[in-house]
Amino acid sequence: SITTDYSKDWLTISVRHKPHGEKQSILNEYVVDETSERLETSDNFKFISNVVAFGLLVNKSDYIEKWNVNTVIENLNSMELVDNDKIEFSALVQGYKEYMK
Repeated sequence: SITTDYSKDWLTISVRHKPHGEKQSILNEYVVDETSERLETSDNFKFISNVVAFGLLVNKSDYIEKWNVNTVIENLNSMELVDNDKIEFSALVQGYKEYMK
């Protein structure tokens, strides 16, 4: 029989790592629930999320939901794109929008 513990935990993240030169790994577990601290998302995380979304858009994925190329462009414009790869990606998305007109 299956029993369910009706905990208020949303999830537990288990991370196992082995320090350099050690034979024994260390397990760290982090419980996430409604009281967990919420940190602001970094621009790098936001950027890569838009790269993934753009890939889903280009491939006409069913999982893209409400996103469109304008959403990606607006998000990219709200970030400080400081390296050439990010600037080039932003230009690629703009070019795709123009091409699809």
